[in-house]
Amino acid sequence: MIGGGIGLVTHVARATPSSVIQFTDSHLVLSLRHSLLLATPSPPLKLSAPSSISALCSHATSLAVFAAITIITTGPRSQAEQTDRPLNRLATKGRKSLSQLKEKLADGDRDEFPAGTVVGREHHFYIPSQSLNWNEAQKFAEEHGAHLAVIPRADYRLWLQKSLRFKGSVWIGAGLGARENWQWIDGSPWSSSDKLVSGSRLHRRVAFSDRVRLSPANASQRYRFILQWRNDGSNPGSLEAQLKRTITDLQTKGIAAAGYPIGTRSREDSRYLMIDTTRSWEEARRYAKSLAASLAVPSSDPEHRWIRGTFGEQLLKDEALWLGGFRLEPNDRWQWLTGERWNNLGWNWESLREGPLLNRLTLHRESNPRKLNWVASDGSSGGATALLLEWNPLPTPAPVVNSNWERELRTANQTIAGQTESELLKFRKGRTPMIKEYVRAMKQIAQNSGSSLILRTIELPLDEAAKEGRLLESLPDDASDALQSEQETWRARLNALKETHQRIIDGQLNFYMQAVRKVVRNLSETGYLTRATKLKKLIDPIESDAFLNLLFAGAPKDTLPWSNRN
Repeated sequence: MIGGGIGLVTHVARATPSSVIQFTDSHLVLSLRHSLLLATPSPPLKLSAPSSISALCSHATSLAVFAAITIITTGPRSQAEQTDRPLNRLATKGRKSLSQLKEKLADGDRDEFPAGTVVGREHHFYIPSQSLNWNEAQKFAEEHGAHLAVIPRADYRLWLQKSLRFKGSVWIGAGLGARENWQWIDGSPWSSSDKLVSGSRLHRRVAFSDRVRLSPANASQRYRFILQWRNDGSNPGSLEAQLKRTITDLQTKGIAAAGYPIGTRSREDSRYLMIDTTRSWEEARRYAKSLAASLAVPSSDPEHRWIRGTFGEQLLKDEALWLGGFRLEPNDRWQWLTGERWNNLGWNWESLREGPLLNRLTLHRESNPRKLNWVASDGSSGGATALLLEWNPLPTPAPVVNSNWERELRTANQTIAGQTESELLKFRKGRTPMIKEYVRAMKQIAQNSGSSLILRTIELPLDEAAKEGRLLESLPDDASDALQSEQETWRARLNALKETHQRIIDGQLNFYMQAVRKVVRNLSETGYLTRATKLKKLIDPIESDAFLNLLFAGAPKDTLPWSNRN
């Protein structure tokens, strides 16, 4: 009887007392709650809606079992109300493992699922046995045609925990996005009631606990994870689907207001996303371009430091990510893809790699985890383990570079050579009369000594020394004290003359080195790294002797200021 909205009926089914069977027609919701279990086995009652109340009563009467139920009459339900009901718990009986079904599931086939999968409306959920970090878990999900679970409602979460019966925490498809807001991986709206507070700058993903709670967690933490398949074969939580939504938003809303995948970070007006990849540099460049982005360009010191700290720390030792730096030829200049002004903020000059094929740029973590530097690569597949995307609204292109470094260096050489040659001439003019006077004085002392042997011994060496513009390197062992004293006197005078001109030449060397270093700096800043490096290596060890020999290559030693050089 349905007249007043309440009636009696009996039913039987083998189940636990807490089980609930629900069915619906346009006017009636029938809720059957067990009040009695049969001692005699009986097949479970299968109900389908709409079902005849009289048939149900007849079936129950024939079984001679009494149970009370409540029949609640309602008005017609809307489509939204019907699809928004709590989930039904049904365990699938799969015969194949997840690995065996991988290819079919990835292709969108939803005819079969691994044992242990649970069903809720238009979705299937499953927890694999392994523990992975968040990025690995999401990649694993995509490889199996799924995404990490999206559970925006509290009743979903309770049902899912009771159905899967997991312990501890598991990864789900949620995390922080570009505007530091929590978001679901499939684009579902985030409930304002889920107010998560991250206790660390590293807690940027969401874990789901057996206490039915959501909590921020470090993406590098290793948890089990919940896979979610949609029965229609779609996967709105895949990275490809997330990026497609981003492209649509960019076209309609612009960079500032667009939505981005979980893991996207913001700095000033730009957005950045690190993606694991085995692509070559050129493939990564084209991929970035297809997403209306570019490979990241650390065009300033603050940006370079931020990229190192934000994304470089995610690299393991000896891993690298592609940046947007390149050069066309080994002797050509380094450039940014965006046309912004080149810089050398990330090079480690002590371990700089140069080679004819090393023309693409990576950010590389060395075996020492604290060392994060730019490293030139050949750009081949496997040269990096990740790429860094950048959406930049207004990159500022650098002015066109026309390097005049050869002319600048030639001008510097000519200038300094002229100045130094003039100084060398002054030195020689001062040294020549000094040597003549030295020879005359030494011969006079030898003659005054009364020893013709001593005179004959030093007379010829003195004449040769005069021709070469130098002093005797040594005197005979039996030379008188007067000769020894005179030798030291003239050596001191000549050294004083040398020191006077040495100071002048050192000043010219310093001036020259500044000019050359400016050329090196200009070459480096405009991206001509190979030329800058070679020139820098050439001038770094230069001292006055090498400096003069470079300026006057091939000149006889006696034309240089002093001859006691290697």
